[in-house]
Amino acid sequence: ALAADLGVSGRIPVGTGQDAVDLVANPIELSDTPAVYDRRPPSLGEHTDEIRGWLRSRPATEPVTTRTHATAASANGSNP
Repeated sequence: ALAADLGVSGRIPVGTGQDAVDLVANPIELSDTPAVYDRRPPSLGEHTDEIRGWLRSRPATEPVTTRTHATAASANGSNP
């Protein structure tokens, strides 16, 4: 309702056929770098086997960190 009142699309269809889903549109419109909706989010469990395999391949003593955590720590001048 609010999106329609503002003249923006509140939902963006992504994917095709049975893989199609509606995503919430980015509320910010940038003329030089518009939002791109070219991939759907993963289905529940879609990457579970890959992630478990990756976790099994790591040494038990090595901490599991995410890329976001490592990037944020590097930006702050500290190591995770």
